[in-house]
Amino acid sequence: MEQKELRLGNLILVNGKVQEVIELPLPENCIKKNTKGVPISKKWLINFGFKNIIDKSEIRSLDLFIGDGSIGFYSNNENHYSDIYVYCETHKDIDQVRIGDNLLFVHQLQNLYFLITNQELYI
Repeated sequence: MEQKELRLGNLILVNGKVQEVIELPLPENCIKKNTKGVPISKKWLINFGFKNIIDKSEIRSLDLFIGDGSIGFYSNNENHYSDIYVYCETHKDIDQVRIGDNLLFVHQLQNLYFLITNQELYI
């Protein structure tokens, strides 16, 4: 995790404990050795307000609805959500963008949510 990825309010692990970024650059006691991203898990997604969805074909997703769109984490394994999509519904169509599997940490999800909504994602 690089400091340039972080924004104030992001959640990170410092010495194994979840901490909120309150200043940038990070204090001197936050070094690469003891500071890491918080891995995204089903528990974190649900705490952020994502809803568990199972469609007719048994594809599981955790979706966070934002206005007329959503962010969806998809899986066909109950404990591992790897495909990430952003949906935007307009009066004519539903557009989707596949983010892929590069969203691994809570701070990355917080940054994506801010990019889309211009609001912070809090628990």
